[in-house]
Amino acid sequence: MTVPYGEQSGELKHIRADDPGGQGRWSFSSQQATLRRLDKAFRAFFDRVKAGRTPGFPRFKGRGWFDTVEWPKDGDGCRWDCQPEHPAATFVRLQGIGHVRVHQHRRVLGTVKTISVKREGSRWFVVLSCEDVPAETLPATGAAVGLDMGVASLVTTSDGAHVANPRHLAATADRLAAAQRDLAPSSPVRRAGTPRTPTSTRQPTSSGQGLPFAGLRKRLSEKPPPAGGAPTIPRDDVAVLGMRTCYQHIS
Repeated sequence: MTVPYGEQSGELKHIRADDPGGQGRWSFSSQQATLRRLDKAFRAFFDRVKAGRTPGFPRFKGRGWFDTVEWPKDGDGCRWDCQPEHPAATFVRLQGIGHVRVHQHRRVLGTVKTISVKREGSRWFVVLSCEDVPAETLPATGAAVGLDMGVASLVTTSDGAHVANPRHLAATADRLAAAQRDLAPSSPVRRAGTPRTPTSTRQPTSSGQGLPFAGLRKRLSEKPPPAGGAPTIPRDDVAVLGMRTCYQHIS
């Protein structure tokens, strides 16, 4: 016996009507998006069962597991740039929360279609999906460069330049381990009699937060290509994880 999305969506209407100050205060479309995500997981589960594969029953996820909330349509429970008359700030309106100021770091092109709010560590991000974005065609230069993806060097170009492997995980392993111990409810390595770290001073840490390359994607996306650049970039992508080391005995 299955409970499809249509039945759950119909039951959601009654739940919202019986709880106007709780479930009824949030966006109905956003709640429907969560039900679609649940229905998609169970449909994939039953498809695997029918195909005779290992099904992998969907794991229950409480509200603390969800780091992203989606509004399927701008204007339905949310509104991007809800205060356009404001001279120096951008706001997004979220139903049940109100107007939230956004630190906009790039110009939004096209028409905003969907809005998502995503949590990464202790920071919140607004993700916009736009349509009718004008395409910008760059002039052809006729130049070409080859890229060799490696391990010792991250990239080696056909001109002989080497880009070192930044090794973010190794560089931040100690700091991440210390942050995880501070966030743990009861740390096994804490000595008896040592006071716990106050909850108010604990700061969640994400794997990419605070790294020198954290803003690299933003800078590259906003920086125009140099004159005489290389629009044609062939690369050698080697699947290192799929390789096996072969040992040969030499007598």
